[in-house]
Amino acid sequence: MDQRQVAQTLQTALNQHNAGDLASAEAAYRRVLAERPTEADALHLLGVLLGQRGQPELGLPLIQRAITILPNVQPFHLHLGQALAAMNRHEEALAAFTRGLQMNPRDLDARQAAGSSLFALNRPLPAIEQFRIAAELAPQDGVRMGNYGYALMHAGRPADAVPVLRRAVELAPNHAAVWMQLGEAVWKCQRYDGALPLARRAVALAPNDVRTLVLLGNTLQTLAQFDEAADVYRRAAQVAPHLFDAPSNLALTLLKMGRASEALAMYDQICARWPNSPDAIANRSLALLTLRDYQRGFADYEARWQTPTVTKYQFAQPRWNGIDAAGKTILLMNEQGLGDTIHFVRYAPLLAARGATVLVACPPALQPVIATVQGVGRVVADQPQGGGAAFDFYEPLSSLPGLFRTTLETIPATVPYVAADPVRVAHWRNRLASDANLKVGLVWAGTAGHINDRARSAPLATFAPLAAVANVTFYSLQKGPPAAQASAPPTGTKLIPLGDDLHDFADTAALLEVLDLLISVDTSVVHLAGALARPVWTLLAAGPDWRWMLDREDSPWYPTMRLFRQPAPGAWQPMMEQVAAQLHEFVAAAAARRREQR
Repeated sequence: MDQRQVAQTLQTALNQHNAGDLASAEAAYRRVLAERPTEADALHLLGVLLGQRGQPELGLPLIQRAITILPNVQPFHLHLGQALAAMNRHEEALAAFTRGLQMNPRDLDARQAAGSSLFALNRPLPAIEQFRIAAELAPQDGVRMGNYGYALMHAGRPADAVPVLRRAVELAPNHAAVWMQLGEAVWKCQRYDGALPLARRAVALAPNDVRTLVLLGNTLQTLAQFDEAADVYRRAAQVAPHLFDAPSNLALTLLKMGRASEALAMYDQICARWPNSPDAIANRSLALLTLRDYQRGFADYEARWQTPTVTKYQFAQPRWNGIDAAGKTILLMNEQGLGDTIHFVRYAPLLAARGATVLVACPPALQPVIATVQGVGRVVADQPQGGGAAFDFYEPLSSLPGLFRTTLETIPATVPYVAADPVRVAHWRNRLASDANLKVGLVWAGTAGHINDRARSAPLATFAPLAAVANVTFYSLQKGPPAAQASAPPTGTKLIPLGDDLHDFADTAALLEVLDLLISVDTSVVHLAGALARPVWTLLAAGPDWRWMLDREDSPWYPTMRLFRQPAPGAWQPMMEQVAAQLHEFVAAAAARRREQR
């Protein structure tokens, strides 16, 4: 085979290669190499083909030999880097991409491949720079612009990514990937309503792309549109039955719909298929705990530390693992929400009873209340370094039930375990002294950015049935933007807004001591009321947080709490009618007690 025949054979093979006829192309490359084993182009192309077949370890030595023969051919270095990256050898891949970019700084593929390897090496700033340069080199290329925006989002900068990705969809309006990227960035900015039309557009453009389907499902789930979310996840699972996300998210959706037994059965199947997936095990724990299987549930719950979404603590000191705590200082970390901190700090006295000095890290607004817990030696700043405190062990608060082998029968439910400041209580008692009515606090919404807020929160208008209850004054403890709804309460409701006067949880605790009852959706204030042993009615979504279980009106965690449940997802009205009827009885009983005391 002379040089002309080699060139013709390689061109034919390359055409077959580009057309997707890999078998014919491979045979041709191998024919050339059988006669000319040092033909660099044939070595290179065969190496690329093997990588495309999912065999980069076979293609790598061929590309390396091609570079040995012709060291200054820029595409050889690009494809060498891609083979190395496919084998997770990103440091070597980056060196190959860098060498190729030295030869051709305008190689967009090399820029983006280098950025991907830099992300894999946890170097987000230089990774973003590579994607930015690629976008600047091709300012009218919507896909390149989208990749730059996606890099910003991947680096934890979704707000910066959104304008870049909006430009990308202008440049590539029919490209599903950029719509998906924009939808995900908007979702990560917690603008869930805005993410929905973007996700729908991505699915319309690529109806069989599992990534776009999962994004749409996630957005629908966050917006509490559970039935449609479940349908979308089922469709995604049909499109890509080998992928984890769709069945896992479907199981979580079932759990949020209150179908915990079905969710658990699905999680068991998922864990059998993906036994090494910490996400599957951590998610299964929620179903187990909801169904009261605390032994298995708390054991599975520890898998959350292996998932990418949970922040790991970087302490030199070890975690406390239940060993003898006498004489040791243990730092309890505020791992999740404020309500969780109030809920799980009940274990601090148990640690102190074992002879430990207990420190609790929590945000400033919570510190005055947590400082009143018996056994808490000191509260410290809620910082990754534990506020500079000296300690022997640390432990996340949410892991304590598992370490104490908690069962339904052994829940530490002695209340109150927090206390209100007497001076602040006196302030509120004086302020409300002229109100002879029953005093009922209301909270109708949690934090809007909470991923389950659409399911757990309600508009104030939902509380309209309570207006029919006479001899009640309602006081709004609502904080944040939803508090503005108090300016236009349901017709006939006497509602006094107090949220602006509640500067921290100590203020709220003092007010709760003066109120006769709190009625609230599932947010941190119900934990505070329960920990204070105040009467509290908690309004729950059909698929509530695991600690409320599914079929009880009481809570083993808080003896003074009563639970009211949606009969179906989003069914607030029948629940509120039940609450109104019970409030009638509560008012009548309070009036009877007052008559007896005269």
